[in-house]
Amino acid sequence: MGINYGVNKVRFPAPVPVGSRIRGRFTITGVEEIDGGVQLTLSAIAEREGQEKPVCAAELVFRQYR
Repeated sequence: MGINYGVNKVRFPAPVPVGSRIRGRFTITGVEEIDGGVQLTLSAIAEREGQEKPVCAAELVFRQYR
């Protein structure tokens, strides 16, 4: 079983105009053993096409239980 455990950090450095094309990049930045499973920390970056500055940067936390 897996659950979305929460968000450690989230920033919205730029707006997203209606009709924009966006893409997300996710990178595993940490894996920890917990009772009954593992906790994964991911870095998530959302970018708008044609813009250098990301529109969202977040650190997501998920838990996977055995």
